Parts: sequence; C-alpha cells; structure tokens
Amino acid sequence: MSFLKNAYLALTDKWELKEPKLYFDSKYTSSLLAELGQLALSDEAFIDQKKVEEHQKLFAIGDSGEKSVLFELEHSLLPLVILHDVPIEYKGLKAQLDFVILTRKFILVLEVKKLFGNIHITEKGEFQRIITRNNRIVSKEGMYSPINQVERHVAILEKLLKETDMIQSVPLYHAVTFANPKTIIDVAKKAPADIQQNVIRHDQIKQYFKAKLDLKSPVNLPDQKIYMIADRILEYRKPLMFDSTSYRLQGVTPAVEESVAFISREDQKASLTAFRLHYSRQTNRKAYHIFNNQTLDSLLEMQPRDTDQLLEVPGLGPKKIEEFGKTLLDLLHGKETFYENQ
Repeated sequence: MSFLKNAYLALTDKWELKEPKLYFDSKYTSSLLAELGQLALSDEAFIDQKKVEEHQKLFAIGDSGEKSVLFELEHSLLPLVILHDVPIEYKGLKAQLDFVILTRKFILVLEVKKLFGNIHITEKGEFQRIITRNNRIVSKEGMYSPINQVERHVAILEKLLKETDMIQSVPLYHAVTFANPKTIIDVAKKAPADIQQNVIRHDQIKQYFKAKLDLKSPVNLPDQKIYMIADRILEYRKPLMFDSTSYRLQGVTPAVEESVAFISREDQKASLTAFRLHYSRQTNRKAYHIFNNQTLDSLLEMQPRDTDQLLEVPGLGPKKIEEFGKTLLDLLHGKETFYENQ
C-alpha cells in the first residue's frame, strides 16, 4: 500500500460507533416457520405431520432463544456491530454462525443454546443436561460440547478472514450462551478455564462484553474497517434452503402433482444475464455492479419467490431490490423474458 493511500485512510478513518448496530439479520428462521406452517395446514396424506410438528417446536424454541440474545446485544449500549444467523462456506468448509459480533478490539462468535433443563459441566469439560422434577433428578444425559462446536466455527471464520487479507492481528474469540432463563449452569470448580470464562447465561451478555472491551488489544479498528470485515463475512454467506420433500412420508407419493410451468435453469440464466448487460448499459454501470456471477448463481440455486427471499441472496440489498427486484423475480419465474438482443 502506498504512502499516499495510507495517509488518505488515516485522514478518512472514523471512530464514531458508540452503540450497538444490527448490520445483518437473517429472515431464514421466520421463512422456515412460515413454510412449516403451510405444511401443517395441508391435508395431503403424504406429508409427515409428526415431523412437521416436531420441527415447528424445535425451530420456534431456537428462534425464541436467539431473539432473547439479540435483545440483550441491542440493549447493551456498547459499540458492537452485530451479524445474526450467518451460515458461511469457504473452500468447502461450512459453519453456522448464530452471532458474529465485531468490535474495535476483537471479533467474537457467539453460539446460542436454548435447552430444557439445567447444565452441568464436569472437571473434564464435559457437558451434561439434567432434568429435575420435584427437586429430584429424573434424567441426566451427555451432550456434544458447544465449546468444541463454536471453536470449529471460529477456526473456519479466521481462515476465511486471514486468507482473504481482511485481518492479521485482530483477536477472534468465542462464547456460548444459554438462552433459557430457567436454566441453571453448574460449572465444576476445576473445569477448564476456557469453559469457565466463556459459557454464560444470556442475561450476562452485557457484562461479558464490557469486560472483554476493557482488556488490552493489539488493534483499535475504525468504523470503516469493521464494516469491511462484516461485508467480507457476508460475501461468503451460504443461505440455507427449505426442502419440503424431506417432510414426505417414505413410500407415499402425492395422489396428484400440481401442474407447474417449467423454466429451465439455462433459460433463467440467459434471461438474467441478458437483463444484467442491458441494464448496465442503460444505467452506465459495469455489469458486475448490477450483480456479480456469485449472486447470479445464488439466484438460480435459491429460486426466491418474493422480496423477503431476495434479501437472503448474497449481493442483493434493499436498494437493488427496490431498483430491479421485481424484474429479477419475473425473469426467474417466467413472467418476463429477456433476450440478448433486447
């Protein structure tokens, strides 16, 4: 980097972030619950309603837990940039990041668990879920360590950010929070220090981050750099797709299949590519500034049906969706066709 560029960045850098900012909030779980709700209302015999009901409860519990954590983060009055529900993929490695919190001093991946019962952590760092009734233990079972899980996620995120030259010495931390207000966390006195320090209740989040921010750090990131890192993470977001076929009973097929107009991926791609070229010329912009090939591939893979689902597509934000989102939907679903010579 040249001296002049360094000088320019030094003059333009700002440290104005004073309070929490929710920079990205996925709508996947809401969309998933809506899809499950539609399946639950169906009277088709081939749908596994028991599985639908179980997943409705499971995802609703998880969603409730993450909303509780998000509330604590947004009301912490601390300078945080928050990314919520970010599944990423980098060089074949995948990680489901419940929360990524970026600060001037560090980046932290926060894993959220909302479980029924209490949690005991042994001296060896083993996690056990304990169910009690009338002050008596009725069930004790081991569970996969959420610390091991979040450590793996951090390793993937760190690899992504370092290999794409986003960070060098920015510390990456991890923590696990249990979002059920009734859950008691019992940690053995001789449990590993990492677990003692980084397993918290959701109502301890503000104190936890305040203590972290009070520690010394090798960096003091300006606002611009924080948002650059956030954008880089979102570039590698790999949105999850709802698969309704996974809720079909084995050996049972629909009596009557709906008649749906079929548009080949090749035709969709040709229309989207032709529109991109035409619109770039019309607005005097580079074609990849309209949307790049990664966004094109995501459109073809995800097949969004409305503007909410378009927001899940990497590379498309509210401004672009307002500008030409309806055209993208029409091109994808055959309501409009765009040819190369248009």
